[in-house]
Amino acid sequence: MTVSSVGLFPLALTIGTGADGAQTLALTLAVATPTSTVTGMAHLTQAISPPLNETVAVAGSYTQLTIIPVSASHLLMTLHSVAGMPLTVRILFALDWTPISASYQYEIDGVWHSVDNAPVHLTLPLEPGPVIPPALRTGPVVLYGGAMQQAQSSGDLAAMKVLASEAETQLAKKNDLSTALQAAKAALGPQG
Repeated sequence: MTVSSVGLFPLALTIGTGADGAQTLALTLAVATPTSTVTGMAHLTQAISPPLNETVAVAGSYTQLTIIPVSASHLLMTLHSVAGMPLTVRILFALDWTPISASYQYEIDGVWHSVDNAPVHLTLPLEPGPVIPPALRTGPVVLYGGAMQQAQSSGDLAAMKVLASEAETQLAKKNDLSTALQAAKAALGPQG
């Protein structure tokens, strides 16, 4: 089994335990499978002392580590900083791009820091709109909530006005929809 060269795809990962205040490395990457190359951004944060908040442009590649039997093979992605603080990242994936573990090293003030065998998690995409995992798809959902929050946080007044206008249009049609629903229920008669 080999990895197919399907083209370019986005990959967002979070490396870290997720514990409060713990160090986290967030990667937003573009993977080009025909050339086995990777480019993107890395954001290293840590809330506890010494605090970290560094954003680094990264580039690198991936290769298939063939092991016998082939079903035990893995992908190894290596990244290095191209702008910003010195950073190297190695991530081990299953052949289906399921992340397994990661190690990374970075330099601050002449001192190298190393994190080994850290857990890696796929990050749900937030663009172009809200993504709701299947397990959370219950009950009524505010359709414009996520998009409106994103527009507010970016300060994009034009996007907020468009979203507000679309929401108002739908709300204005609510009475018409309720009337049509009642008429349809009456036409169907008692269900039972």
